[in-house]
Amino acid sequence: MQANIDAAEVAEFLGRRYGGNVTDVAYLGSGEWSAAYGFTYGGMSLVVRFGPHREDFAKDRLASQYRSAELGVPRVREIGQVFGGWFAISERVYGNFVEELDANAIDRVLPSLLDAVRAMQRADTARHQGFGPWDATGAGGYPAWREYLLDAGTDRSSDRTHGWRRALRQDPNADAVFTAASAALRETIACCPERHELIHNDLLNRNVFVDEHRVAGIIDWGCAMYGDSLYDVALLDFWSPWFPRLRTVDILGAARDRLAESHDAARFDERIRTYEIHLGLIHIGYNAFFGRERANEMVRVCRRTMAVVDG
Repeated sequence: MQANIDAAEVAEFLGRRYGGNVTDVAYLGSGEWSAAYGFTYGGMSLVVRFGPHREDFAKDRLASQYRSAELGVPRVREIGQVFGGWFAISERVYGNFVEELDANAIDRVLPSLLDAVRAMQRADTARHQGFGPWDATGAGGYPAWREYLLDAGTDRSSDRTHGWRRALRQDPNADAVFTAASAALRETIACCPERHELIHNDLLNRNVFVDEHRVAGIIDWGCAMYGDSLYDVALLDFWSPWFPRLRTVDILGAARDRLAESHDAARFDERIRTYEIHLGLIHIGYNAFFGRERANEMVRVCRRTMAVVDG
């Protein structure tokens, strides 16, 4: 896909597609795999995103079937090819990003965010089979949730980050942490229930929009999975040291209280620890793939992972 698409090129593309009735084209930001631009057409506020992987956009479109009052998922209007890659046009969500709020605001919005997790737990996923990450059709890649978790050390040739295992061996310290965390995961895996629930798996990184004290929308479902939805709570806690304001909020305490009815509170802490170990393993591999450019991040992830392993 063409890199660094400027707003003028995007405006020209949208003008051709919509007959010139497009205004307010503006760059909104980029993630690891896509770039987004806002625009107005026919009185509607929309977003066009460009990326190399159609599957990410197809997963966004599929995720919109799970939208509810507590779980705002923007509708995807169109997916197509352009600039040597793919584009998707969807509804635009407005608000502040949850990780950029001050500590008091995060504390006030946390109940709404946990309600979104509960909505994912209650979503009807029965039409789709499989666990772990799901593809553009909604099919998960594993026959069981625990099997997905235990497969964190597999470096598949079909994955975007293929080659990470070989790269990890070039970093003895990170490789040692990976080995220790893998052993800890095997020891604690029995606590994980075989639930087929919706998991967003990226509730930070400018993906959760907040309006006043409620979640206005959740975007970017490219990392979504089926399994135990408590994984999303573990994700928020695992990454909290990266966001000082988030660190001041008792995420686990609030989740334990608000989700007790729909989750087995008796094994809450064990499951959180297991999922945080898994998150560490996945991101050690992810950082190994990118090599030197993520050397500092690798150190932080390894430290965080060992802190979880050591309890």
